[in-house]
Amino acid sequence: MSDSMAARLYPDMATTAAPAASPAPTPEPAPTPDPSQTVAPVSEVARMAATILPEHDLYDGHVNLMEAPASPADIFIEIPAALRTDSPQQAVELQATRAAMAGVGLGATAAREMWEHVARTASRPTNTNTTTAETARAALEAVWGSQTDARLAVAKEAYRDYAARDPNGAAVIDRLGLGNDPKFIMKIAAMASRIKARG
Repeated sequence: MSDSMAARLYPDMATTAAPAASPAPTPEPAPTPDPSQTVAPVSEVARMAATILPEHDLYDGHVNLMEAPASPADIFIEIPAALRTDSPQQAVELQATRAAMAGVGLGATAAREMWEHVARTASRPTNTNTTTAETARAALEAVWGSQTDARLAVAKEAYRDYAARDPNGAAVIDRLGLGNDPKFIMKIAAMASRIKARG
């Protein structure tokens, strides 16, 4: 029996030809990136700015923002281990630091927070803050914007007051490079602003 006759008599046995495969679609070319929309890698400035936002996250310890000024006896700070010599002179200098912190109007927890920042910096392998002045300024501008100069002026005024009361403590802070540490600068500015507001 021929194939054509079999197909007429027994249609279920007819061989159905497979449909021809559709040609694969041609992939569209990838769009050309718009340079204005390209996300830049996180810079050192952005990273540093992110560590000092918002203001209530400035503090690594437990600062009572409403506390009254402390007396020197209420300020519990120690010479950073990396700087300790256990000399009688250091004990005298530590007392001067406590008196200076109380003199500028810091509360007990604020003073401890500031000095612990000093101690953490001293304990780094380099024993110093390695941020440049330019990077620190840019990080502060990223947070403070147009208020940068005004807030820096507040911080500088407060630091000058402290340094006049405690030259040795200020020398330690300067030697550690904390004048270029944006988080330390912001702590000084924030605390100084609250002291001024407190009157």
